[in-house]
Amino acid sequence: MVLIVSLCGCDFNTKQLEYIAEEFIGLFSREKTIVEEYYVFPPEYNAAYNSLSNKQKQIYRKIYAISEQMPEGYVAVSKQYEDVIRDISLSYTAVLYDHPEIFWMPSTYIVGEQNTGFGKEILLSFNYQISGSTTKYSVTKTKRDEMRKELENKVNSIISAISENDGEFEKEKIINDYICQNTEYVKQGEWVDTAYGCLINKKALCEGYSKAFKLLCNEVGIECDLIVGHAGGEGHMWNSVNIENKHSFVDVTWNDNPDFPYLYFNITTEQISYDHTFMPLFSEMEEDSVIKGNSFNFVERVCEFKGNTYYDKYGFALDDFDASNYSTVAAEIINNTEIGDKKSVQLLLSSNELKKEFENNPEKFLIKIQRHLRNLVITAYAFERDVLVIYFE
Repeated sequence: MVLIVSLCGCDFNTKQLEYIAEEFIGLFSREKTIVEEYYVFPPEYNAAYNSLSNKQKQIYRKIYAISEQMPEGYVAVSKQYEDVIRDISLSYTAVLYDHPEIFWMPSTYIVGEQNTGFGKEILLSFNYQISGSTTKYSVTKTKRDEMRKELENKVNSIISAISENDGEFEKEKIINDYICQNTEYVKQGEWVDTAYGCLINKKALCEGYSKAFKLLCNEVGIECDLIVGHAGGEGHMWNSVNIENKHSFVDVTWNDNPDFPYLYFNITTEQISYDHTFMPLFSEMEEDSVIKGNSFNFVERVCEFKGNTYYDKYGFALDDFDASNYSTVAAEIINNTEIGDKKSVQLLLSSNELKKEFENNPEKFLIKIQRHLRNLVITAYAFERDVLVIYFE
């Protein structure tokens, strides 16, 4: 039995599989590569690994070791059992979710089996060419080592600007700002779905943004995980973070927006659900869906705390005020804020009553604020979800 498995869900028909199996069986007897040691990796920030069963964790550790050694041919990763193909798919995805520094592993791999004196073994190859299919590492091991060193140096350079005295929120904000200021969003290109592409080539799509964010957060001691779902009508990836023992969501890709740079910074489940939907947990999916490469999450975070947003931390949140006195509080915030070159102030309307008040009559809402302003004239506004941007002359 041989399967060609793709994280993108590629399929092969029965005739192809039979032909590949005949050729591959002959190769088993001539070529064998075994990973002889497990590499040690830190247990922190490995939420995907922690969500797996013991059998899945064993496969995960072998795949992690394969990613380090990059062997040719195939490796025996497990004894045969009923759900082993599904578990390999889960474990491989978990390795990539936990370790955003791994950028060289392929999206496809070959699964085979062989009989031994102790039963059937499941074999796994990430670098093999047979009739009908090729799977290979993205680069040679020598090139991988060069690129990995380049990435490590970049990471060290970025975090060197972070003070040990900075709190978790400050560290996280520096990382978010660095990525947004130094990355161009692109949908196609080399390495755009990796942390390497984001930090070295400075071009990435959402997957690259999110992996770079996790990598840097983990490096400075912040728990951070990858989350997948849909947003803007297409598949999307973002992050969950643990700041001061409170979980929140961060979408660095969508924070790369000069008009609303912190709209998706440490927000709640309710806020992110305004325009993001979550893929299910792997434990809720059918076996075939996992094997075919359908997206899923390893963790489900409960994010209800509102106090870690940019607006709350810097005093730009309007909350717990009834609709009769918001204008004086908003004006006080604006009057005490340095307007800057953009000549604007952003306010979070975190009270549902306030949002309703604004949405019912935006002009009346702003006129009330204008009455209390000193030396400032409101000229325009913009509004997204629950954040109001007010522009001045």
